[in-house]
Amino acid sequence: MIFSLQSGCIIKVTAERRTMAGSKKLLLSTVGLLLVAALTVSASVFSILGHTPGVRSLTDNYAPTVSDDMFDELTTQEQHAKKFGKYTHIRKIDGKSVATLYSTAQIYDINTRRDEGEWMYLTDAEMLYLISDTISLFEKYDTVCVVDINGVATAYDATVYNKLNIYYAAIKRIEVLCSAALRIKGDTIDFMFVMNESTIRVSEPYLNDMCRIVRGVYLEGKDFTADWYVGYCEELKKARGSAFLFTDRHIYYVNEISRANRADVIKVF
Repeated sequence: MIFSLQSGCIIKVTAERRTMAGSKKLLLSTVGLLLVAALTVSASVFSILGHTPGVRSLTDNYAPTVSDDMFDELTTQEQHAKKFGKYTHIRKIDGKSVATLYSTAQIYDINTRRDEGEWMYLTDAEMLYLISDTISLFEKYDTVCVVDINGVATAYDATVYNKLNIYYAAIKRIEVLCSAALRIKGDTIDFMFVMNESTIRVSEPYLNDMCRIVRGVYLEGKDFTADWYVGYCEELKKARGSAFLFTDRHIYYVNEISRANRADVIKVF
């Protein structure tokens, strides 16, 4: 089945069917609201409550500083919706409701800003909002289309729940808005690592290194020898910040990676 969008993109519908910087007050008020919509998809998201990420500035030499300048403004769910809503375009095509994330013009504008040196980052609250909102789009519309960072549009038939479709839509949506996102193509399912709330530029080698260490400690540590695991933990304690890991249809969140405590990892999807 083929749809032609006003943006000029031709999108193919897959054959498969349906389917948070701030204080603790911010996280409780924002996440508690935005994750209600995700209850039917993942009850584990409510375990996020009680974690309090702040805005971090990361540097390539693992010596980040913390900025408190942005703690004053509390962001509501409505403000998130206003900020990101401009990227969601709703239309009817052949009698079916289609939600398209980004237009080709918006992707071009974002890539131009990146090429000119703009560093884009998301707060933890914003990341969690985008994940939750992506789930909601699959619940509300017949088709969800995402124009990715390369301008390629992919549409997912959302009339039957399909977790992999939601997973990929979230990856593509967040990759556009976050410079500190490292996506790794897999043989079957892609992996993405987001060094979140990185307010200044970090290098790709830094992201690769942190991805290896964070993934090792929080997701793969059980497969390491004791010496390897301890070594990874010591490396991680030199860093600071939060992280999201997208892997094997799941999304994991770590509030403060420098704690190097495997028990801190939370599955949000």
